Amino acid sequence: MEAVAPIAPQAPPAELKLKIDKFADGAIICLKFKGTIDEAFEGKKLAATIKASTLVLDLAEVKKISSFGIREWVDFMNLVVKQAASVILLECAPKVVDQLNMVANFAASGKVFSFYAPYRCDYCDSESHLLMQVDRDFEIIKSMKPPERPCAQCGEPEYFDEDPNTYFSYLVAQERFELETAAPVP
Repeated sequence: MEAVAPIAPQAPPAELKLKIDKFADGAIICLKFKGTIDEAFEGKKLAATIKASTLVLDLAEVKKISSFGIREWVDFMNLVVKQAASVILLECAPKVVDQLNMVANFAASGKVFSFYAPYRCDYCDSESHLLMQVDRDFEIIKSMKPPERPCAQCGEPEYFDEDPNTYFSYLVAQERFELETAAPVP
């Protein structure tokens, strides 16, 4: 029997920690972030590619932001607010809201339009997120009293799972605004 040299196992392909999809419609650019923002995020390099009247940042699927990622993100934001007349943050994940509240200049002069509020149901031990918008939910945000709501799984009341004074602190300092419509209103 002939000896066969063992084959070195192939390493699985490295998973992308952060995926950024870019969409453009005229002078509007949207960047959709998915994953972890860390030291591998090349914020300055990405910012150099942005030329828009409005830059929309979709942050719904940001799972984590490392301390090095925060530095890269702040550099990115400081550059893009100079290159776009308007920067709008959409569907900010709770991890993003945490950073808005803790890190000076995390959004630079960008404005948060919508964000996810964390809720919890003790009856069925589930967690969920409620999408809130500054135009529609401004009074709730300002009051810092998010309402209970029925759990989607069991129907029992679920509660806001953060300290509202802390969670809404960045958002209450921001003015209420509405997004401009793309089509003229007759």
